Parts: sequence; C-alpha cells; structure tokens
Amino acid sequence: MDRIITENDLLLYHYKEVDTDIHQYITSELPSRADWSDYLNLLTQIDLSLNQNRKGPAPTTLQIILEQSQHQENPTF
Repeated sequence: MDRIITENDLLLYHYKEVDTDIHQYITSELPSRADWSDYLNLLTQIDLSLNQNRKGPAPTTLQIILEQSQHQENPTF
C-alpha cells in the first residue's frame, strides 16, 4: 500500500472503523512499527481508565468525534 498512515487512521483502526484495506495494512505493519504500537497502547490505556472511572464519553459523543476527525488533518507517523 502506498499511503501514509495518520493518527486518524490509527484512531479509526483502534475503534474498528477503518476501511478493510487500511486495517489489513496496519495489522501487517504493526509488528515493525513501534510508534504505531505505542499510540494504540496509549488509546487502550485511555479507554480502560475511562471505563474504570465511568467517565467515558457517551456512544453518541464518540461517533461525533470520529466523524469530525475524518474531516481534519492529523500529523502522520
């Protein structure tokens, strides 16, 4: 795949909202990309913390954030 993976792509990957071809690419490259792994681990830790403290956003809020993030540019890895 000849595409730059952004933080937005990784965020969508984390929430299982990314296109199939991008999902497959990230999965195949993940073992050799420590920066991607670190970012995904951070997202997982944040999710766990929010769930434990019951301070997580409502599903509607998450959906709005995901939709808005698709329209913004994010730094690339």
